[in-house]
Amino acid sequence: MSRQLSGVFIPALVVMIGVAASVQAGVVSDAVQVYYDFNAYTPGANPAGMPQGNDANEGSFADLSVNGYTAYAADLGGTNFVPHAPTGGKFGGAFYSQTPATGGGSNGGSMAVAQDQAVGTFDDQSFTVSFWEKALFRSTTNSWVPGGGRSLLFAKGPDQSAITPGTREGYGLIFTQGRFQFVSNGPPTDNYFQGSGAEQNPHGNWDNGQWAQYTMTATYDGANSEYDVQVYVNGQPLGGQFAGLSIPENQMEASGYFTIGSHWRGGSWPHQRFMSWHLRPDDVVDGEAWLDDMAVIGVDLTPGEVAATVNLGNDAELAYDMGTVVGLLDVHRDGTGSVEVGDLTWSFARDLTGSDGDLTGDGTSFTLVLDGQGGTGLIGAPASAAVPEPSTLILAALGLLGLMLARRRRKRTA
Repeated sequence: MSRQLSGVFIPALVVMIGVAASVQAGVVSDAVQVYYDFNAYTPGANPAGMPQGNDANEGSFADLSVNGYTAYAADLGGTNFVPHAPTGGKFGGAFYSQTPATGGGSNGGSMAVAQDQAVGTFDDQSFTVSFWEKALFRSTTNSWVPGGGRSLLFAKGPDQSAITPGTREGYGLIFTQGRFQFVSNGPPTDNYFQGSGAEQNPHGNWDNGQWAQYTMTATYDGANSEYDVQVYVNGQPLGGQFAGLSIPENQMEASGYFTIGSHWRGGSWPHQRFMSWHLRPDDVVDGEAWLDDMAVIGVDLTPGEVAATVNLGNDAELAYDMGTVVGLLDVHRDGTGSVEVGDLTWSFARDLTGSDGDLTGDGTSFTLVLDGQGGTGLIGAPASAAVPEPSTLILAALGLLGLMLARRRRKRTA
């Protein structure tokens, strides 16, 4: 079985014949709920109920999944920044936010809101949120100010007015002056999503303008009516208070909008907590942030799949975005087959050595370990020299055996 990818998701057939127990069932590409690569941006007035700026700083991003959930973006600081960087993203364009040091926009920034509230909503189902982001906070003298910002990466949840007092709903991720938090919404204490007590600085200098990959997996635990949440930064699972993080299902399955780069209260903007928002009362810090390759997937990626996403994206020769990575993950979960990406054919392989997500090789030969314990993954080779599938080898062997038997019969009758 072979699939051809061209940067968008296509349905795939699950083939489970002869699959080892270490291979997880469930095709990833079919489970993609929404995917924004942020390469193309369509300027224009946003519809009612979506972020409102003006004609110069409103526009939309297309969803490349089969669902077509458009995200509407705007700069809400009144400074007319366009919420899109056509270049400078991890893989091309990027969603962009800027919070200037002074003026009317010093509490503002950009947000993008998926118009359909189905985005990020799951019912007793495991899921994953994956994206790349970088932020940079500078002083008015253009020197980097570490820990000078507060970057709300994404948030999913209802307006505060719709939440029962004393409860929390929704989920998201935020950096706050070097601390990293899982957040949720709850009235009436503030106008933004608040941390639930799980926080850790996952890597030094997070706001130095370097790309980092973030993945949040939520594994549904029906026996306890909760989700086991794991957050990864650059493929590494966070420990500390993130270890063993379990969130009640009624909180994770909240309604409301999925917002990128901020949170959306519906009909108003949050005043603070944008992706680029600085936290300095002296108006000397200018914040910028870029976010790319945002995907929400209705399966929980394995540690090996998360690490592979990072390594495939960071490899200078491959530079695979999530639109390509899901095709590779499908082949591995199927336990058979191959997928063509450019000049390479990636084929399922066994008896590999290495750790989860290990990527080795260059040029026309690559090995990707997706399950270090089970020894399975993919081999990348030139399309003309692709590794044959086991089923192909079996058919060839049967054909050869049949030919030999036919020749013997001819000799006996001669």
